[in-house]
Amino acid sequence: MKYKITILWRPEFAHIQELNGMFRYADKSKRYVTEKILAAVPAEVLDKQISESEDKRDLMKVFRSFSDNLIAEEYFFADNIRILV
Repeated sequence: MKYKITILWRPEFAHIQELNGMFRYADKSKRYVTEKILAAVPAEVLDKQISESEDKRDLMKVFRSFSDNLIAEEYFFADNIRILV
């Protein structure tokens, strides 16, 4: 369970905290929040909530964002190379 929770993103942590009526530790580290969640939420409930969070991820949105950033970097470097030549 400890490994499975570490793959969550910050918004997913916040959602799990909200589902379980927990305080939001916005200013704390991911490790700190992980320990608080593991201590407060029963393992069976947490396992189900983590699985639901992973299922809701829009991985295509993440992929598109990553692809857009790569394309933007290529154009940036191409423009800088033209300026140097």
